[in-house]
This record gives sequence, structure tokens and C-alpha cells, in this order.
Amino acid sequence: QDSEETEPNSAFTNASEINLDSRIHGKIYNAGDEDFFKFNILERGILYIKMYEVPQGLRPSIKIYDPSIPCRIVSSKGGSANEKIILETEFDKPGPYYLLVRDWYGNISSLSDYSLNFNFIKTQDEYEPNETKEAARLIDFGKNYFATVAVKADSDFYKLSIPDAGKITVYLKDMLPEVAYIKLGWVLAHTKSFSKVKELMLTNIANEFAERIEPETFLY
Repeated sequence: QDSEETEPNSAFTNASEINLDSRIHGKIYNAGDEDFFKFNILERGILYIKMYEVPQGLRPSIKIYDPSIPCRIVSSKGGSANEKIILETEFDKPGPYYLLVRDWYGNISSLSDYSLNFNFIKTQDEYEPNETKEAARLIDFGKNYFATVAVKADSDFYKLSIPDAGKITVYLKDMLPEVAYIKLGWVLAHTKSFSKVKELMLTNIANEFAERIEPETFLY
């Protein structure tokens, strides 16, 4: 979905409202112009903002603000003249947020558009929240379960009902982190639909999955 900024939008109070998973086009004109955008985060996830069209001479600067704490900058990214930049931001709480787009030094203006691409990826799987033993989800023997450790320090607890004494073997099916990042880049180049991204990431396209990961395969 493509949309244009709505001027005036030079402050938090008149920020242009935007949807995630969209493309935004705007102008930095005149010198010192600042463009504010408002968006809502509905759940935990990671937002990728890519400035893929940069007017000649513009030194891009983008910042995300959390209005619940005055002047709090959640994340920021800057670049040199004409540089295409990507800002990755992890959100752990829902609510409204603001995006500021400007020239780094505020003395460049252009009648050419800059363009931003937004892509939000949810990081909670269907078993969340399960970060403590008390919140562990009950799972059954003989079934496959798909879940994610998508944010730093995430822990997933599960609960089993053991009918008798014996040995339990748990196999993990996964990809190396380096392989997963490369595959994610390929997937995002082909689709922006979250459901399709999830489907492709869970599909063993080129034997990138390690089918059975066991503790014995690691070097300690």
C-alpha cells in the first residue's frame, strides 16, 4: 500500500498517521523541514523501516519515539548523503509510536520524494506467553510443535505429563542462525505478507533445515 505524507506534519501534534506494512512517500522541503508520522504497534514484534529512495544530497536521519516517556528515542539511524538506510526496532509493548524523518543537519531540501518501506514481523508464537515454568504450555507426545525464539533473552517453557518411568527424546528441527538470516532476506524480497513469510520460513526449500538437532551434536 502506497501513501503520501500529509502536510503540515512537522510536530508530534500533527503527525501523519500511517499503517504498518506500507510504503510512504514524502519530501524534505524547505531546509529544516521535519516529517512526523504516527503508527500503532498492536503486539510484540520487530519493525523494519527501509529508506530505499533518497533525494540527491539528503543525509537521511530517522528516529522512533515512545510518547509514553517524553522525548524518549526508542531507536534511530542516520546515513551519509544519498545513502539508503534500514532501521530495525524491536517492540515489547503495544501502543502508539512516532517516526521522525529529516535531513541529518537540517540544511538540505529537495522537491524529490524520499520513500520508506515498512515491514512488521510478529515475534510471539501461538504458545506465548510461556517465559516461566508457571506459564508453561502442556504439550503431547508424538506431535510436532512449531515455535520461535525471535527476540533476545526469550525463553520458552513447556510441560509434559509423564505416564511412567523411562527415557524421553526431544528432537529439534531448526536452521543455523546464519542460514535463517539469509533465507529471511530472500523471503522478504518475495513477499510482505506475514502469513506467507511464516509459511516459507517453515518450508524446507533447499534442505536448509537440520532435521534432528541433539545435544550430542554440539561442541562444549
